[in-house]
Amino acid sequence: MFKRILIPLDGSQAAERVLQRIDPLCGPEAVRHLLTVVPGVAGREPSPANRLRLLEAESYLSFLTAEPGDGVHTDVRRGEVVEEILRAADALGADLIALSSHGESARPAVPCGSVAGRVLLAATRPVLVIGAFADEAGRAPSRPTRILVALDGSRESEASLAPARSAAAAWGAEIILLHVIEPLWAAADSAMAGLQARETEATHRRLREMADGLRREGIRARALLSHGEPAGEIVAQAVRRGVGLLCLSTAGRGAAGRLLFGAVAQKLIGALPVPTLIVRAAPARPV
Repeated sequence: MFKRILIPLDGSQAAERVLQRIDPLCGPEAVRHLLTVVPGVAGREPSPANRLRLLEAESYLSFLTAEPGDGVHTDVRRGEVVEEILRAADALGADLIALSSHGESARPAVPCGSVAGRVLLAATRPVLVIGAFADEAGRAPSRPTRILVALDGSRESEASLAPARSAAAAWGAEIILLHVIEPLWAAADSAMAGLQARETEATHRRLREMADGLRREGIRARALLSHGEPAGEIVAQAVRRGVGLLCLSTAGRGAAGRLLFGAVAQKLIGALPVPTLIVRAAPARPV
């Protein structure tokens, strides 16, 4: 499970949603590092207006921290937002960056709505994105009982399975392995249709093998094939199956118009119905 978690905040209620949702998704010894970035030039003497914003940011993070030093640390930085988030993650050795996909405030210091996608593309560390879904009033977030792992048939996309496996083992959750078959606009009897059918059959066999392996580890798991536009179908299945956590990799199949999971993740940013863990996988080496 994750032990060092960086949480960028911009003062908005939407960004603070991460604080409400992160507890069920991290280990018992996790340390949370709350970060606010004030735009400016790092290393240059701040203007009077910037000094006020820095003071305001320090006060804001102190207000959010009930017991400073007890598993929670705060940091205020000045500079370009995405760069400072990534620098802070490197300095902390963070194993997770958790942020909201919608962080609009009257005076945003970290406009997470635009930042989330840029962090997602640039980060080499796992990124947990909390979407703008409505929380149930008066009910504390609970640990997920189902985890959806979206796969595209490539080994790179399986990078998201490792944290999903750890979470499922810790929570007693079920893993659903999902592969979305993209619509094929070619004729049904075309060579491309035949190729897609063969590759889909191979992917389904791989999903079943993975599910069997998870069950041998004592983790409940099932495989599911579905048809449609990848981002939309992933969201639809997450809602339909009642999952509490979605996992996917940004490195996936990119040839011949197949799933580019980086692009799929970008599309999902604005429509996430559940917390989503996005893992960057190393590209496959040429054989």
